[in-house]
Amino acid sequence: MDPFVQPSTTDLNDHDENDAAQSTSSTTSLGARLEKALLIGICVLGIFFNVLTFLKHKAARRRRSSATRVSLSLLRVMAGADSACLVVMLFTLGMGQMGWRSNHLLGTLMCKANLFIVHSASAFSLYCWLVLSAVRYVAVFSPLNHMRLNREPITAVVLLAIIIGVSESWLLIDVQYDAVNGACVTAHDDDLDQTIQITEIVLTYFVPLAIITICDCKVI
Repeated sequence: MDPFVQPSTTDLNDHDENDAAQSTSSTTSLGARLEKALLIGICVLGIFFNVLTFLKHKAARRRRSSATRVSLSLLRVMAGADSACLVVMLFTLGMGQMGWRSNHLLGTLMCKANLFIVHSASAFSLYCWLVLSAVRYVAVFSPLNHMRLNREPITAVVLLAIIIGVSESWLLIDVQYDAVNGACVTAHDDDLDQTIQITEIVLTYFVPLAIITICDCKVI
């Protein structure tokens, strides 16, 4: 083989590999930016529609019966919880530009607050929906009791908020910030973490969703 051709071929191969690596990196970066933009758009739209729901039901609340006002209040509370969750998610998406990632203390505080609010607000919103479904169920199958409703659903929502806040408070203690990987992590082992996550998903998502589905199907 010609010794003068060998280096040229090697250089061309290295150049092609560098181009391929740069192309892959550019594609990955573009995909990440598009995904982030999509998530930001979803959060902004969600907040916008929740604010509209809140204002619309606030204006209509004055002209309705007591039982209907209770239902509208539940919708407003649910919209508020959804908005809180979306605002925190939106804030988290924008935090990468704020220069906090190298600060372990600030990162830990951000992780604790963000995860606690997102977990609590999403669970609370779903349980508000459950209370609202129960109110609709009572309205259809026991109209007299529905007309007598006053503060009972609101009291139930307050109790649920307290229970959810207490049950999610472990996040404020256990979650830490991993400055090396730029991620929020828990202090316990993976098996225990998986067990806690599965239990939380079942109790805060599948259980209320199953009851909501049963109530709404019977109403329909």
